[in-house]
Amino acid sequence: MHNTGNQAAAGTPTATKAAVGSRVADHGLPTVSPLPLMELSIGFWSFKALATAQEVDLFGRLSGTGGRTVDELAGMLGVDQRPVELLVTACASIGLLERRDGRYVNSALADEFLVPGKAYDFGGWVQMLDRRLYPAWGRLTEAVRTN
Repeated sequence: MHNTGNQAAAGTPTATKAAVGSRVADHGLPTVSPLPLMELSIGFWSFKALATAQEVDLFGRLSGTGGRTVDELAGMLGVDQRPVELLVTACASIGLLERRDGRYVNSALADEFLVPGKAYDFGGWVQMLDRRLYPAWGRLTEAVRTN
């Protein structure tokens, strides 16, 4: 999660109060910040945004361009604008894309490691995690309960 400038710094009383809401008034401030727990809790959607972007070749489609608008990407992918807007917003929020003048471009991280064919392409790794390990980890509670 990236600080957009109008958010309190993680671990500060203001950030903690904002994160836990009105319950703070009833019990006082917690002794530790819940923000790391909150970040862990959204790990699933962060990974699925990465895996989906990789599967539809979002990073490859943006590589070497001056960026693309949501409308342009929707047209390239043959899908409606709204799902693309959600995907690029999610990818930007986790540091994989940057928005510049209404256009989305790969971040340095995505450009180095998520563009197909580049020397350090992680695409196969992401695909393997998504297809093989994520479904198995999704059954962890069942596995623990049944041995």
